Amino acid sequence: MLAKDYEKGMPAPRSDPECEPPEGWFASEKFDGYRSRFQGVGTGEEEKVFYSRAGKQFNAPKWFINAMPPKNLDGELWVGRENFQSMGVVRKKIPQDEEWVPVKYLVYDLPDLDKPFSERLKELEKIVKNTL
Repeated sequence: MLAKDYEKGMPAPRSDPECEPPEGWFASEKFDGYRSRFQGVGTGEEEKVFYSRAGKQFNAPKWFINAMPPKNLDGELWVGRENFQSMGVVRKKIPQDEEWVPVKYLVYDLPDLDKPFSERLKELEKIVKNTL
């Protein structure tokens, strides 16, 4: 089935006539970057690290790591719209400080917080506000 913009009252997909519209759901945009987890809780700076979904480490410069809050986060490393070709900088074994200047970490979730998603989002908003 081709993806379509949701319009109120539109019929359910033919594959599932019982399918309900996504009212009350949370959604976030998928940017054109690398989805990654940030491990920010540990006993030392060497434990603060970004990981891909496959568990591969992204080697960020120390200044980038030091700007992160001491929390475990789920998000995406991103350099801007229509710039995926520039994302190679996050895969280098030895990060170059100047290449990481345009990189942003867009956060989506606090995966270790044992609360409903709506409450995790509220807590995440506080963390982002206090980190900026």
